[in-house]
Amino acid sequence: MEVGDRTRELLERCRQGDAGAWNQVVELYAKLVHSIPRRYGLPTADCDDVVQTTFVALVTALGRGDQIDRVVPWLATVAHRESWRIGRSRSRALDLADFESVAEPNPDVLRGGEDEQAVREALGMLGASCRDLLTALFSVSGEPHYPTIAAQLGMPVGSIGPTRARCLEKLAAILANSGICPEPTRSHPQ
Repeated sequence: MEVGDRTRELLERCRQGDAGAWNQVVELYAKLVHSIPRRYGLPTADCDDVVQTTFVALVTALGRGDQIDRVVPWLATVAHRESWRIGRSRSRALDLADFESVAEPNPDVLRGGEDEQAVREALGMLGASCRDLLTALFSVSGEPHYPTIAAQLGMPVGSIGPTRARCLEKLAAILANSGICPEPTRSHPQ
């Protein structure tokens, strides 16, 4: 989406320090920016922080003289990155419930806090790429946004599904070895 003449004019006036133009830009794009952290399931205060950080980044970019020809994707990218950063810092305390479907745990074996700690430890044993992918996929409420996750992790969108399957199998095997879950069954042929 190319910047329209009105937006281009507003951004130029913002560069020149016009507070009225800045207020109009914020009014035009605040709902868009605010919708992104909400999709990540962040609490209201964190959503507000993402909005503020995103618009501060826009002011900074304009102050540097950056040419922003596609303001909507630019704002969305900044908001996604900030939402991801906040969500990732919160995901350090993942709940076991986020991973219940990973390896079909045996409900007779799950013992609360001990097992949650075992899942956290198993995640730590996966290695950075699997841990980051599973955290990104399971730490947000609602459906994960694959293009955003792919961009953040530097991987093709089409490889998320197969990589996810391999990572889940590794996690299930680690959990099975620890006695938390039954042995995993192979979901794809070798």
